[in-house]
Amino acid sequence: MLQSYVMSKTKKTSIEEKLIQSLASLPLDATLLLAVSGGADSICMLSLCAQYAKLRNQKIIVASLNHNLRSEKESQKDLDFVKDFCKELGILCLVKTAEPGFIKKLSAKRKKGLEEAARFYRYAFLEDSAKEQGASYILTAHNKNDKLETILERFLQGSLARSGMEIMRGNYVKPLLDCSRDEIEDYLEKNNIAYCIDKTNAETVFLRNKIRNRLVVFLNTYFWGWQKALLQGAKKQAIDEDFFTELLDSYAFSMRDAKTAVYEKEAFFSLHKAIQTRLLYKSFSQLSVHSRISYAVIEQILAKQGIETDEIIVFFDNQNIIVQKKDKREFARKGKKNFYAIVEKECKFITNYATISIDRADEKTDYVKGQVIAYKKKLPFALSYDGENAKLDFFHQEAEADKKYLQLRIENKRDYK
Repeated sequence: MLQSYVMSKTKKTSIEEKLIQSLASLPLDATLLLAVSGGADSICMLSLCAQYAKLRNQKIIVASLNHNLRSEKESQKDLDFVKDFCKELGILCLVKTAEPGFIKKLSAKRKKGLEEAARFYRYAFLEDSAKEQGASYILTAHNKNDKLETILERFLQGSLARSGMEIMRGNYVKPLLDCSRDEIEDYLEKNNIAYCIDKTNAETVFLRNKIRNRLVVFLNTYFWGWQKALLQGAKKQAIDEDFFTELLDSYAFSMRDAKTAVYEKEAFFSLHKAIQTRLLYKSFSQLSVHSRISYAVIEQILAKQGIETDEIIVFFDNQNIIVQKKDKREFARKGKKNFYAIVEKECKFITNYATISIDRADEKTDYVKGQVIAYKKKLPFALSYDGENAKLDFFHQEAEADKKYLQLRIENKRDYK
């Protein structure tokens, strides 16, 4: 049996105070959706939120996903534990089980790691569940240790930005972000609350686990005080980012609709690169893009080259930069290929499915499949390619007297699926 008690208004544990502070700004009439796996962090969050919601008369719902990446018996056991826990608390629990091998297939299709594919699938499930239940906020159980590990992970992946973790970001809330893993486990032990242990967390196959089980252990052994220093560094970076965030309000982009952001091209490229980069990330956030957009994608956009990822398409017309979030049905459609770019000089584009080259040609040759001839004086022009046909939209219509040509060659990758 779960130990049931009400928080005292005069005597609170540190972890209770932190949770109350993190949720204090949420409206009383807002439904909260809690992401619960059955592990120590999420069970602690659920236990505390159940008490807090009872005091505030606030509705909470739980969503639990079985990724089916472990043995079927172990995965189902954790899911059943969450369902029983919620039943005892009288809380609605939404569950979903991925088909065996589905996450691995998704990983291969998205050309991302297994962890990233699982994250993508999990957040899609959470958003769908929140929408179906009318939940205004989604709560996840990230803690202070997760924040430290994220800073280290981002650094190793080439990002010097802040951890990316905030207690509240959009409709996502992390009420335990200022609580350490030790605080969480102490709370569960003192209140005799059981939780599940994922044995794969002890493995070192994934980068995150290597950081947690090896790098953090090494730093704790040889660099006393590293955690405080890292968090202070992130805090300083956050101050800079807050300044840029305020500054970005001076630079507008328009939302054509809920899935399309538009920048005026000339005004955008007149800005400093630091502003350009942050404006693009701001539009991704505004469009609710959840997959991580690498800086390589940003660099390609800043080089005035269109690009397509799993969630977004960025292309140019004569006056604008258009950032579109794909419809779920669109990016789930097998074989969907789109490429957009503004061609201003001889260049090469490498996509997931083709290599597109624009080379100098001494003379106009007869058309062959996969090759398009353009007069050099017509630069720049817009190029689009749908996997079968290339289309050129010219901005200038000078006469064909220059006798300098460009040839566009497309080599499709046979292994594209």
